[in-house]
Amino acid sequence: MAEPELRRRDGAVHDELVPSSLDAVYGTDQLARSKAILARGGECGPDVISGPFDWWSLQHLRERIGLPSLDGDVRPTDVFLWSVAPAPHPAATCFGGLPYLPRSRPWPRRHGVDGRFLAQLNFADSRDLVSFAPADVLLIFVFDHYSASSWERDDYEFVWVDIDDAAPRYGEGDVPAGGLDSLNPLHGVRVRSFDEPSLVARIRAEDLPRVHTIGGTKIGGSPSDRQSIDPPEVPLEWRFLGQFAAQWPSYEVPFPVLGRPQPLLHGEQAFDELTRGPGDGIVCLFLDGAGEVQLYFSCG
Repeated sequence: MAEPELRRRDGAVHDELVPSSLDAVYGTDQLARSKAILARGGECGPDVISGPFDWWSLQHLRERIGLPSLDGDVRPTDVFLWSVAPAPHPAATCFGGLPYLPRSRPWPRRHGVDGRFLAQLNFADSRDLVSFAPADVLLIFVFDHYSASSWERDDYEFVWVDIDDAAPRYGEGDVPAGGLDSLNPLHGVRVRSFDEPSLVARIRAEDLPRVHTIGGTKIGGSPSDRQSIDPPEVPLEWRFLGQFAAQWPSYEVPFPVLGRPQPLLHGEQAFDELTRGPGDGIVCLFLDGAGEVQLYFSCG
């Protein structure tokens, strides 16, 4: 079986996907499938981008529409596809596992409740997209232990840290009880892509799939709203950092996540083990005028 090809630049924190390698993985049958989706019109493309098949399908739909447009508002973005292989660096973008948190920093705690580490976004490889990010890594903790799906800013704690491998960090034995979402992390493999929010009018006029913004975990680009084709309505002074999205691996395709060649079958326990994040939603992250992280949540 052909495998997705990954590479890593010198000094980079994340592995990068070689997009052209996916054609050999998914082949002509899946090309026909993406063509059929476009021909029917009125359907969405891949909804929440989680793995290589979702991203590959989206790209072929976009190519058939003729994106990126020559005169559109095209915004580069770094999208993260999930992998079960060991992360190349402990500060890499991830769901679950241990946070890249120095032991000199207190574990987030609020109203007598310890935070639960959910995910981290690493901006080090994406500085050309979000140069205003205050530090290298944004750690995301939640205080609603039943769900990370919340519109309430107070249910989250956002902690910025820089990469410093010499600084002692929290190990499993240092974490308070209930402080980890999962000890089996998924880490992000980066792929440079784009959003084109100006495509909304054409999508409505021609009944095209909603492929203008990427509904997945990403840095830069344009924010996604799962309940609307339009971008989220937020204060003008908020600057978009990126977003983290629910991880829902695709069934019955090779590499539902990177590092696992075998397709997922319906009802397989591994699906629950691979599912991560904010319910079936997307949390868009912004930096407000005071330098605080603000969020916009939407669900399917």
